[in-house]
Amino acid sequence: MLGPAPVASVVGGTHASSPAPASRASAFGRTLPLALLFSTLFWIVAWHGDAAMRMAGIWWRSETFAHGLIIYPVAAWLIWGKRSQLAALPIRPCFWVLFPLAAAAFVALLGSVAGVEAARQFGLVAMIALAVVAVMGVAIARAIAFPLAFTLLAVPIGEFLLPTLMDHTADFTVAALRLSGIPVYREGLFFTLPSGRWSVIEACSGLRYLIASVTLGFLYAYLSYTSLWRRVLFVLASILVPIVANWLRAYMIVMIGHLSEMRYAVGVDHLIYGWIFFGVVMLLLFWVGSWWREDHRVVQAEPIAPGLVGGGSKAILIAGALGVAAIASTGPLYVDFLDAKEVASQPVIAAPSGAAGWERSSSRLPQFTPHFVSARATMHKIYERQGAQVGVFIGYYARQNEGHELISFDNGLVSPGDRLWHRLSETGQSSGVHGLRVVESRLRSSRGELLAWHWYWAGGRWSALPEEVKLRQAFDRLAGRGDDAAVVVLYAPPGSSSKDEPRELLQEFLAAMEPSIRSSLESARKNAIATGAPILAAEKRIQP
Repeated sequence: MLGPAPVASVVGGTHASSPAPASRASAFGRTLPLALLFSTLFWIVAWHGDAAMRMAGIWWRSETFAHGLIIYPVAAWLIWGKRSQLAALPIRPCFWVLFPLAAAAFVALLGSVAGVEAARQFGLVAMIALAVVAVMGVAIARAIAFPLAFTLLAVPIGEFLLPTLMDHTADFTVAALRLSGIPVYREGLFFTLPSGRWSVIEACSGLRYLIASVTLGFLYAYLSYTSLWRRVLFVLASILVPIVANWLRAYMIVMIGHLSEMRYAVGVDHLIYGWIFFGVVMLLLFWVGSWWREDHRVVQAEPIAPGLVGGGSKAILIAGALGVAAIASTGPLYVDFLDAKEVASQPVIAAPSGAAGWERSSSRLPQFTPHFVSARATMHKIYERQGAQVGVFIGYYARQNEGHELISFDNGLVSPGDRLWHRLSETGQSSGVHGLRVVESRLRSSRGELLAWHWYWAGGRWSALPEEVKLRQAFDRLAGRGDDAAVVVLYAPPGSSSKDEPRELLQEFLAAMEPSIRSSLESARKNAIATGAPILAAEKRIQP
C-alpha cells in the first residue's frame, strides 16, 4: 500500500510526522508553474480578446460551429483524467517551443491585418496550446498531446468547403435520379423534375454533418484505440462517411418529395429527416468501430513521487513565461502602431475613360448589381460601341475590417440568398490581356442571361485568386502601405452584339479598357493618400 512512509523515504528519510520540507518544495514545484501557466494563458487571451470573443460568438450563434462550445471543456476533462500521471512528470520549461509559438503569433498578426478571422483565431488557439508546452515542458505536453491538439477543432473554419460540397452533392443527386429513371434538367445547383424544382443550398452541403462527424471521430478514436493506424483509419472514415451519407440523404429527400408529389420532405421535415438520418449513420459508424476497440489495453503508469522542476529554477520558469507573454503581445502592439498611422479618407472611383470607340451609355442592360457590400466606394456604368453593351462594376475597399472586407463569404457576383439571379457555372478563364486571368460566371434570371468576368486589384496588381489578394493586403499593411484593394466586374448579355459569344466581346472590351480601369484605381488610391490625414489612436483616446 502507498502511504506517507514511502513519500518520506523518497524525499530523504524524513519521518512522516515531521513538517517535511521536501513536501513544501514539491508543492512549490507545482504551484509556481501552474500559477505562471494560468497567468500566461490569461495574458494571451487578454491581448487577443477581440478574436476570442468573436470566436465564442460564432460558437453561440452558428449551428455549424456550435461544437466549439464543448471543445475546451472536453479537453479539460481529458487532462483532468490524467492528473495522476501528470503529477509524476517533471516540469522543465521548453524554450525552443518559443519559435513555433512566434510562428503562431505571426499567423494571428497576418489574420488581423488582412481581416481573416480564421487565421487570427487559429493563431490564438495554437498559441494557447504551445504556451502549455513552453511553460510546463515536453514531458507533460507529450502526456496531454491529444487534448492540446483537440483544441484546434475549436477554430470555426470550413466554410470554404461549401461550394465544393454543394457541387458534389448536386452531381451525385442528379446522377442518382437519372439512374433511377427520372428525367432531370440541371442548371448549376438548380435542377427540375417533372414533379417540381429543387436546389442545393448551404444547408444541403453537409458541412454541419462533416464537422460534427470529424469532431466526434477524433474523440472516439482517441478514447477507443491505442494503435495509431486504427485511429487514423477511423478518423478517415469519420470524414468520408458523412460526405457520402449526405449525398444519399439529398437523393432520398428528393425521391421522397417526388414520389409524394411534393407533399413530404419539402419543409421543416426536410431538416428533421436529415438530422435523423445523420444520427443513424453516426451510430452505425461507432458501432462498426467498436468491433476493434482497444481501450481495455490502457497501461497505468507506475505511481512515483511528485516530480520537481527538473534541472530548473524559479528564474527559468519566470523567463519561459515572460518569453511567451512577450511574443503573444507583440502582434497586437504592432497592429495598434499601424492603426495609429491609418489614413482617414473617402476614396472616389472615377468612371474609366472610354477607349477604342467605347463610350459611357445611358441605356440599360438586364438589371444586375454584383453583390459586393460595404465597399468604401463603388462605380457602376454601362459602356457601348456600335450597339454592343458591356457593364462595368468596381468596388473599392480600404481600411478593411469586419463588415468592410473585399474577400468575404458574403461577397460575390450573386448573394447567397438571391432569389432572382442564379449562378449556372463558374470557371477560370484567360482574358487574353497581359496574362490576366479572370473568373468567368454564367448567370440567369427571369430578366435574361449574363456572362460575367470578375477579378481583383491589390498592391497595384491584378489577380483572380482571393487567397493571393488576402496575402498581398496583409503584407502591404504590414509594410505600412495600407490595404487598398478592389474588385472589377465586366458583364454582357448574349446577343448584345453581332458576335455569337459574349466572351469575345468581353475580351475586346478589356483589351481596350484595361489601362483606363487601372488608371481609375491608381488615381483613387493616390487621391485618398493625398487628402487623408493620420488618425492618431492616442490622440483619439485623449480628446473628449
